[in-house]
Amino acid sequence: MNWKLFSGLLGMIVAGMTTIIVAALLVYHAHSTKVAAQLELADPKPPAALVAEDIEFPPRSGVYQAVILEVIDGDTVRIGWIIPESRGRLFGINAPEMTGKEKVQGQASKKWLTDKLQPPSLVTVRVRGREKYGGPLLEIFRDGKSVNAGSIEAGHAKPWDGHGERP
Repeated sequence: MNWKLFSGLLGMIVAGMTTIIVAALLVYHAHSTKVAAQLELADPKPPAALVAEDIEFPPRSGVYQAVILEVIDGDTVRIGWIIPESRGRLFGINAPEMTGKEKVQGQASKKWLTDKLQPPSLVTVRVRGREKYGGPLLEIFRDGKSVNAGSIEAGHAKPWDGHGERP
């Protein structure tokens, strides 16, 4: 099998899916204000690509419709924004790592998060600041419920404010 050809075709398929999802995001933009109000989030902001002035990527704050493209591990996801994708960590939680002595728990945590988010899927994301490497800290809502809190409740992550030693 020609892996370069296969890889190129797969890339085109993924790019096509991303284009369709981005189009869906534009259609559902008006919905973000309603979702933000239901979640009692103050001052919802439209996706950054729709705000010509003051674009910063990834955003530092605000409420956005975004697409979950991939679950990296139990507390990290790859997000598709209207503007380029990025990685983001889930705010307020710490999940077991995918390597070392926590590998089995890390795999279970990733599976739980993948089952909840079902990438690629449309979600509401509240950006809560930046983590120490500069990536966005995300609170993800699916069907009006915080996925972050659900991960803690299901025992796949522990609360963590990002300071001090990880739990």
